Amino acid sequence: MTLVKKSNQNYQAFLYLKEGHFYTPSVHCCYYSCFQLVLAFLQEFYPDDYEKFNLDDRASHKHQINTFLYHYFDKFKKENGTKLKRAIFALKVARKDADYEPSELLEAEKVIILKSHVEQFRKTFKQDISQFFD
Repeated sequence: MTLVKKSNQNYQAFLYLKEGHFYTPSVHCCYYSCFQLVLAFLQEFYPDDYEKFNLDDRASHKHQINTFLYHYFDKFKKENGTKLKRAIFALKVARKDADYEPSELLEAEKVIILKSHVEQFRKTFKQDISQFFD
């Protein structure tokens, strides 16, 4: 399965979990739906960087995201890169909290805000890199 298909499945899982009020796991799917697009971008346009991350078990999401943003800012409008940066880091923080903090549930309001971040990320990404969505 391609990274884009995984991303789309995680986005659908996010929506399903959110509607069922399973907020904590919905955040995990929300984040990964965007992170998998980051990886798909690197795999498609910068395969050497993508392979380098696959070979390095210590490669962090932060490093992969920063590499993506570096290339994205270079390739597309800076305004869109800024939108993606803001969205992915907000999702990353929320995912980390959801996965590792001891709270039972995240509030519905927070998940609604995250939904706007994931939708902004996917919309901006799709505008610039439409071939992934054809």
